[in-house]
Order: sequence, then structure tokens, then C-alpha cells
Amino acid sequence: GIVMWEVMAFGERPYWDMSNHEVMKAINEAFRLPAPMDCPSAVYQLMLQCWLQDRSKRPRFGDIVSLLDKLLRSPDSLKTIADFDPRVSIRLPSTSGSDGSPFRSVSEWLESIKMNQYVENFTLAGVISM
Repeated sequence: GIVMWEVMAFGERPYWDMSNHEVMKAINEAFRLPAPMDCPSAVYQLMLQCWLQDRSKRPRFGDIVSLLDKLLRSPDSLKTIADFDPRVSIRLPSTSGSDGSPFRSVSEWLESIKMNQYVENFTLAGVISM
């Protein structure tokens, strides 16, 4: 379920900057990641099934493969988009350095979060300033 979420969220880090302890506490309190933007409802429903508290009710790997195959063979089933709530509180990486001063460039920011391998992608897309 988490891998599907990461793929549908284009590599966004699940649980953002929450610590492992915070993630476990949130999950035990029934928190589930929100649907990524433009995620097909059927895919998000599969994610939710994978995250059921009772692991005996979760789909097995073969079930997941079978369902994904069915979805791919009937693209119309992927047209309904899951509800996306932009008001969901997400904690994104800071856009300022440890000294509180804002980053001057996307490159500087990506380097600070150890994702400098994506600098070229942002540059090619024309995203260079914060």
C-alpha cells in the first residue's frame, strides 16, 4: 500500500517528516495517508485495504497483482478520481535553512534535503527559484 502511495504521489515521502514513533502512534490511532492528487479511486481503495488494522483481512500479494491487472485491462475503472483534500495538514520539508534564512534556489533546497540528484529535473522543468 505504501509503495502504491509513493508511486501515485510521484515519490513524495509518506508521512512527510514524522518520526517513526509518530508514524506508529498515528497508525495505531487509525490515521491513514490521504489519497494522492489525481489518484484513481480504485487504486486508493486498494491502498486502504492494504492498510487494514487486521492483517488477516489485507489482500495478499497475488490478490494485489490480480486486481491491478484487472484495473489495467479496464481503463475506464481508473477514471474516477479519489477525493483529494488540500486542507489535509501535511508537513513538508522546510524551505529555510537551519539558521532560519530562506533558501535562495531550488538547487540549494534540494541539496539541504539530500535530494540533489533531482536538481537537473527541476532545472529542465524551469523550476529554479523558491
